[in-house]
Amino acid sequence: MIITKTPLRISFFGGGSDYPSWYEKNNNFGEVLSCTIDKYIYISLKDSQKFSKYKYLIKYSKVEKVSEIKNIRHPVIKNALKYFKIKKYIELHSNADIPAKTGMGTSSAFTVGLIKAIYGLNNKIISRKQLANLSTYFEHKIIKENVGSQDQYAASYGGFNNFKFFKNKTLVKKYDLSDDYFRNLNKNLFLFFTGQTMASNRITSKFIHNLNKKKKIKNN
Repeated sequence: MIITKTPLRISFFGGGSDYPSWYEKNNNFGEVLSCTIDKYIYISLKDSQKFSKYKYLIKYSKVEKVSEIKNIRHPVIKNALKYFKIKKYIELHSNADIPAKTGMGTSSAFTVGLIKAIYGLNNKIISRKQLANLSTYFEHKIIKENVGSQDQYAASYGGFNNFKFFKNKTLVKKYDLSDDYFRNLNKNLFLFFTGQTMASNRITSKFIHNLNKKKKIKNN
């Protein structure tokens, strides 16, 4: 059995500048400072051919038992199994420390964890850089989500990082901060769950539309 544990993140600044609609045009770049936290997405994946009559047994907030990839309802799982040409009988479980749609990168952390689990199932190793690049490509180009790039990189690298996004490259600066620094930082940060979640797709769709319709964007 392959089990992945992928961290969620909080961002300190730069959100919105990590969208390709911004940093791939007019010599702009995006920059984000973020930190992963001790809350995670867990994915377990195993070959179940000897134990299940269903080719794909999938458990998240729902349970799916199907024999063909095309019948899977979960868009990320469906497209990932199709993209990586998974022919094995599999059983997949997903759990999280916090609810989805809380604005902490849960969807991208799920994608990162799933891709890494698939690599493990195929006895392959993927680097942090490769994982970040592939998960970003997968969300942007394969499932065509209206998401930026910071979440995939934060989930892939972990820790306290500065990410700079350019058209043809991404620069990662990892900060190795002392325990005392983190203790002081934690004393001055508060994170609360309000009991409400958000579907960000409508907001980000409008944001991306506004970026795309501008012929030229100038940095002031």
